[in-house]
Amino acid sequence: MIKINKAIGYLAGLILVFLIYLVGQLFFFFNTARVSGHICDITSKSGSFRHPGRVEIFYACFTTKENKNITFRAGSNLDYGLDDTVQVLYKKNNPHRARIDHFSELWVVPAFIYIIPFALVMGIVTAIYAGRRYVIINKKPFKISTIK
Repeated sequence: MIKINKAIGYLAGLILVFLIYLVGQLFFFFNTARVSGHICDITSKSGSFRHPGRVEIFYACFTTKENKNITFRAGSNLDYGLDDTVQVLYKKNNPHRARIDHFSELWVVPAFIYIIPFALVMGIVTAIYAGRRYVIINKKPFKISTIK
């Protein structure tokens, strides 16, 4: 019998979620093409009660290698101006799935959806080490609790 302490369990959970993230990213990078595009529209809107201030939403335009003109939402609050040239990665079979070739747009923004699997894995690891049988996930307010 191998005894693993809680810190190693958390580290293993973190590595597991990181591997899931890398596999998800790998699926995006299969069958992609890189082209040059430009920022074709910047829409500014006021924030909400939770996020006051102005939010700028950037749209990028590019032409695929099959000569299709595509416009996609590139992100918000980026460091670009109107008509700035950007490099775009897009899926060849679905050109509307595109990202600007910038570190934050390629790697950081897609990582946010992996917060939920990370929380689930950490809750399960905690339940295992606390000797619990069930993990309960409440939506409002979001919390993970265990019962015996």
